[in-house]
Amino acid sequence: MLEGPPLRRAGLIFREKPRLIVLCVAVATAEAALLTALGATWAGGLAPQVTAAAPFGLFHDLRWLVVYHQSLPAFVLELAALLIFRSGLDTLIVREAWPIERRGERPGFLKAWLHSLSFTAVAAVLLAPWVMLLFGMAVVSLSWLFFAAVPPVLAVAVLVGPGAVSPNWWRRTVPVRAIGWIALTFLVMTICSGVSGISPGRLSIPVAVLGGLFNAWAWRGVVGAVTSERRSVRFLPVVPASLAGLLIIVVGGAGIGFAVAGARARQARAVAAAQAATVHRPDRGAPVLIASGFGTKWDGTSGPWLPGPFDEVRFSYAGLNAAGRPRAFQASDTVAGLDTLDQEMDAQVDVLAARDHHKVSLVAVSEGSLVAETFLARYPDAPVDQVVLLSPLVTPGRAYYPPAGTDGWGVVARLGLQGLTDTLGSISPFRISPSTALFQSIVDEAPAIRSLLSCPVQGIDQVAVEPVADAVAAPQDPELGIPTVVVPAFHSGALGDAGADAVVIDVLEHKVLPANAGWAILEHVLRPASAAWQVPPLALNANPAWKLGPDAVIEPNGDMSCTSARALAGG
Repeated sequence: MLEGPPLRRAGLIFREKPRLIVLCVAVATAEAALLTALGATWAGGLAPQVTAAAPFGLFHDLRWLVVYHQSLPAFVLELAALLIFRSGLDTLIVREAWPIERRGERPGFLKAWLHSLSFTAVAAVLLAPWVMLLFGMAVVSLSWLFFAAVPPVLAVAVLVGPGAVSPNWWRRTVPVRAIGWIALTFLVMTICSGVSGISPGRLSIPVAVLGGLFNAWAWRGVVGAVTSERRSVRFLPVVPASLAGLLIIVVGGAGIGFAVAGARARQARAVAAAQAATVHRPDRGAPVLIASGFGTKWDGTSGPWLPGPFDEVRFSYAGLNAAGRPRAFQASDTVAGLDTLDQEMDAQVDVLAARDHHKVSLVAVSEGSLVAETFLARYPDAPVDQVVLLSPLVTPGRAYYPPAGTDGWGVVARLGLQGLTDTLGSISPFRISPSTALFQSIVDEAPAIRSLLSCPVQGIDQVAVEPVADAVAAPQDPELGIPTVVVPAFHSGALGDAGADAVVIDVLEHKVLPANAGWAILEHVLRPASAAWQVPPLALNANPAWKLGPDAVIEPNGDMSCTSARALAGG
């Protein structure tokens, strides 16, 4: 345990470690000031992490690197600069944080820097897979990737954090006090991001100052715990064994997750088929086109999915047959490009509207929501009068990678994603890659689709049903121009949920939407807080591959205005 009351300990650091405080505060404040000067206030919440206890500072650097590099040579140079900067900064911080009573044991700068350099390289390798997952989340805005990446990052941080101080970190147990400081650092950095998100342009620098002060205190605590003479010197390779166990858990958990998801999907299809055989449907109700999400399949006959007097038709990712009926489709059909899927939705909406002589209501889930948004942007005169977006993808396309064989922002990230998808391909139900048409179309059309969810369509009633868990999928709290209902669910867990289905029915029947202030408040808190652990968005005007046009207007939050986004999407 740390000696003395917390306030006394906090006071001691100001008297004993003034240079440590200046170093931690100055670097964090400099980054916040630079981001503010560049107008990148949306990334200000990341600034305190630049001096955070290891390996969080490195994790901060890697997330900037994976987004902001334009070629393989540029990546190599930036990575080399990152390793030199990070190892040098951490060496200075560790030396300044070294306990005064153990000053005689402090290593010289060169020896400490060489150790820090090797540790930083090892930690970068351990963190790289999770950085890639978060880069992928910035592309598709899928909250499941956040939950897959961030807990392992925290586990890696706890296991390897002492390595920034001691060369023997891998062969000794992790000090309990160090675990406490690393966990507290994760919490404080999360809070810093959440507070900065309240007013990024005004609070980024003050938050960076306070975050830097905490970082100095945390570094002092970690270094003190690792160098304590009360630690055992016995050989106990807990860290390598724990890292190996973490890998087994992650890979095994992914395989189990895919198996469980497949079993649930089969069960849901069986239930839907049973309902179709027992539920009486009117000959003609209000026409409703239901678009499911990524990786789903349909047998061509199951349904209906909603109770009520509706003429339900499933949107088919495989298109219509010669008789004008939706074809059965497989998961592999959901990976088509957005332009292709928009054409399919236009054709199917026209057929349904002509058959029923009535405008169509769209109920779209996850990827289906994105297709519905881009479809309406491309075909604003389509015969649609209502849209319900379930688990919509909030601001996808925040990162970019170029087509295979070309240079551009994120070119190495593309290779990293390819490696991840190749690895997961052996245990997932079907194969995907960065070259998949859907993903490539998202990064290509990112300037427009980032903003579409915030831009209502004239003459169409739109409602978004957002699972509260999806708050972690995007760093900013978008000002949606449509009514939004937040429900206690995970992504894509809305359709079929009794509460969400009730909201859908209320929308389709033009009833008053339920109040859900509590869940909405939680979403507003989670979104900016989770931004602490996401990759920074790629600035729209930084990427020449995104041809914005001379009249494009970019809002202060970094996204395009509604007028510009709809013009670009429709063009």
